[in-house]
Amino acid sequence: MNQVNPIMLFMVLAFCCVIAGGQDIVVLKGSSIVEMVEKSEIFIKRMTDIDWVDDTLYLLDAENGQVIEINMLKGEKIRTISKKGQGPGELMHPDRIRVRNKKIFVLDSGNRALKIFDLSGSFIGQFKADAFNKPYFYVTFDVSQKDEIYFPDIDISKGMLVGVYNLSGEKLRGLVPCLVNDKDILALANRSYFGIGLDPDGDFYLNFPLLRELWRCTNDGKVLWKKEIDNALLQKAPEKGGAILTKSGSVGVTTFMRGMEITQDGKAVIGHFGGGCIINKEGLMERVFKLETWNSNEKSWNNVALVVYRINRGSIINAAPGQSFWLNIFQMEVKK
Repeated sequence: MNQVNPIMLFMVLAFCCVIAGGQDIVVLKGSSIVEMVEKSEIFIKRMTDIDWVDDTLYLLDAENGQVIEINMLKGEKIRTISKKGQGPGELMHPDRIRVRNKKIFVLDSGNRALKIFDLSGSFIGQFKADAFNKPYFYVTFDVSQKDEIYFPDIDISKGMLVGVYNLSGEKLRGLVPCLVNDKDILALANRSYFGIGLDPDGDFYLNFPLLRELWRCTNDGKVLWKKEIDNALLQKAPEKGGAILTKSGSVGVTTFMRGMEITQDGKAVIGHFGGGCIINKEGLMERVFKLETWNSNEKSWNNVALVVYRINRGSIINAAPGQSFWLNIFQMEVKK
């Protein structure tokens, strides 16, 4: 039996508690993923993102330019997709993965391209959208049921925030009106740095980490509401964050709000300093939860700001891309 590198994958039992909302979140006991995957050699040097569809877990290994598929029921590696390189089906620095419509979409910042594979791992195609050339492009995207890809894509001349592209890389339309002054580089950076998440109805959320804002939009780009994200955990962050001018004159960013994922019932789950929060379609913050992760023994929550959440079947999976190695799965239930 092949031995698995033990620093890669593991399941932990942790404690989550509600800060607001009146419901207790209870963590259920799980088993070690390391024990599950002992039959396969799984080595990941730098994990940048994950996705989970049915019983298959997809891991992005940025160091090796690979997508690794794992069968979560059997604890076995299914296959490895791609390799590091600049060729059509190769990945230099994969940052974001979405498995949609029986296809695997990988945003590769190293090649500044979106690369598409089928579920068997065969390369389908790629394109380099205009959005990738924007000065403060945030490496995120989502894919609709019609195979339309939504990117952060600020169009100053038309006053639009979101660009929608087809599988060939043709821009179909711009969405979400918003006036941005490109002469104010800090305002431009703050507004450009946002994530996108589509819900099952085709509407979508925009998450602005530098501004601590969440917007909900209809599928034709109308803004339904805007909400400032604020709770007891975020108030403990060392600073609010945002874009700043460095001594060299370049733009730097600090944020304690990170990834956003959309649940199967269309709620937004946002990772932030100390844990995260769940916001429903009406813009109400249903729950705030604290996560004690692998660095819980340290007297700092800074690394927790790097948590990215995945929701599937009542579970929260979180990965810390900045620290590269850890994958924690929290099985959760809500106590009424």
